[in-house]
Amino acid sequence: MPVIFPFSRFGTRIPDLVPEWAQTTWSTLTGARGDTATPLDQTAALQSEARTVLAKSDLRPGDILLFLRDGSPHPVLSLIEAGQKLSGLSPRRNNTGSADRVHAAIWVKHPGNPGRTDPFGEGEPEVAEFRAPYALNTALSRGRYLVFRPQLADEASDWAAQIAMSWAEARDLPYSMLSAVRSIGGNSDFTAKAEDSAQAFTRQAFDPARESLKQNGGFCSMFVLAAFQASLGLKNIPLPPGLRVNAQETSVRTLEHFLRSDPEHFSVLGEIVIREQDVLYHDDPSWSRPGDVPPGDAPPGDKAGSR
Repeated sequence: MPVIFPFSRFGTRIPDLVPEWAQTTWSTLTGARGDTATPLDQTAALQSEARTVLAKSDLRPGDILLFLRDGSPHPVLSLIEAGQKLSGLSPRRNNTGSADRVHAAIWVKHPGNPGRTDPFGEGEPEVAEFRAPYALNTALSRGRYLVFRPQLADEASDWAAQIAMSWAEARDLPYSMLSAVRSIGGNSDFTAKAEDSAQAFTRQAFDPARESLKQNGGFCSMFVLAAFQASLGLKNIPLPPGLRVNAQETSVRTLEHFLRSDPEHFSVLGEIVIREQDVLYHDDPSWSRPGDVPPGDAPPGDKAGSR
């Protein structure tokens, strides 16, 4: 009987050498998504860096998840990846981020707290994220994610998760496609304007009005950075190098670059693969109240407009 490499507690690694007969088994376990990636492609991508394979129980509030497009045919994700591959668009010539990282989210659920089982139920959501048309608290969608763990003082990661949840709960922060596209070629340096933005995020950390956020909108990597900048600002902790960036002009690829360039404060925890059966419930950013959810629940599909 073929050997299956199961999901496990933190610490299990994919073997350096996977027999050919086991590669299809691994793909079946992780869940084919009907895209153009083959089982061999998916297995080879995971084993190439021998990353730790994570389970949801390994994640903690404040962990940063970067979604790998991995052959998804969705046109918006294809456009994002194509733009990020054009390194000439970005003034950051030494960008070490991956162009196929096309979405970012913050894990917000504490392992000891009850979780939600529907979009508007009781308990904590799994992630807070920004995807068209609004920011939302929701369940983690299927796909492959690279996970970074912050190493920040004074529970700043937990605070970032709480801030992200507070911003996303009402589902009224508009997604800005223009800002998302502009970030691919934007100046991510921590200029005086970027510092002003970080201070504005801090002032709006737990403010129900969130006026400038509502007015300007945002996108996924900006949302992640803004939550962390607000958290550290509230605690009067200087921003580490990985967060001294212009959140409003930082793409997902560039976010990965900054996280990797600051190993003292951000480490690669591993990768998590979410199969269809691992998705707690289906959701859509356009649903703003329980009555919006279609009878029988709609399938999640790919993240439309994710960034």
